[in-house]
Amino acid sequence: HFKLRMNEMDADPNITNKSNMKELFHGSDIGALRQIYTVGFNRSYAGVNATLYGKGDYFAVDARYSLGYSRGGSGGTAAARQNKLLGMLLVQVLTGDSAQGATDIPEAPCKPGTQTPYNSVVDDV
Repeated sequence: HFKLRMNEMDADPNITNKSNMKELFHGSDIGALRQIYTVGFNRSYAGVNATLYGKGDYFAVDARYSLGYSRGGSGGTAAARQNKLLGMLLVQVLTGDSAQGATDIPEAPCKPGTQTPYNSVVDDV
């Protein structure tokens, strides 16, 4: 699915930044990470842990930031805290064209003068 989506983005004339693949970190509890590893990210769970830049899956350039969302330290199960199990993935993300995110947006806004949405939203454009 990743390679197919990359090819679609590269062929789309509305995307100026093309596939723009980046390696980013995603922190979560161990159970959620197992699910992500098995079936991929599921947007229906968006907003469970954070919505500062809108509903969606959150990634970070810096592993220390994602570590704050890993459930093994102060959150998660007692067994995870005792064993200090922290959950984090290093994933390849196709960011494409990005717009400024905001707390109250349910999805990426459309590009100016078009009906074409941005591919992703970020904390700083």
